[in-house]
Amino acid sequence: EDAQHELKLHGLADCVKNLNQLIVFHRTIRE
Repeated sequence: EDAQHELKLHGLADCVKNLNQLIVFHRTIRE
């Protein structure tokens, strides 16, 4: 169960990272 929890957190972190990159990407295009 612990391992699965870690995996979920890791996946979540990856998602957040991707989102941040997307946001930065869009901001760069606008300017």
